[in-house]
Amino acid sequence: MSEKQIIIDGYNLIKINQAQFPPDLSLEQQREHLLRLLHSSPRFYGKQITVVFDGAQPVLPASRFRYRGIRVLFSGKGITADDTIRRMIRNSSHPEKILVVTSDREIQFTARDLGSAVAESRHFWKQLTAHSTTTPSPETEAQKDRELSQREVEEWLELFRQRRESDED
Repeated sequence: MSEKQIIIDGYNLIKINQAQFPPDLSLEQQREHLLRLLHSSPRFYGKQITVVFDGAQPVLPASRFRYRGIRVLFSGKGITADDTIRRMIRNSSHPEKILVVTSDREIQFTARDLGSAVAESRHFWKQLTAHSTTTPSPETEAQKDRELSQREVEEWLELFRQRRESDED
């Protein structure tokens, strides 16, 4: 594993940011909303992301458990997402290459004890939504019309190629 794997405590991230989820959304819709945000955030293109939710796997098509390149796990009946995340860290041959996103102190302690990095859910949420919540300044608006350099074009092409490959997974 060459780059960091991101393991997200799914319901923890949703609960910590409940104001961002309309109250009339079902649990399934909340999960979908979170996964769409993760998939659409440029900060996380090409990253290996696993989102862990409590509970048994709902009855959905198998493709739904890999959402556009994002691995989605359900902890299983009688097992918590916390237990699943701790087990994933303990079983990793490179826990130092894992970033765990949670506000749960017990998971944070386990992760740090095993050498993994930790991001508080609130902080991670700000990073996740930073691209969509900022109001562009007039200077930023004026830059929209400038031409892209060859390097920028190549970077965008590479991002689109990676995204297409992950969508095919």
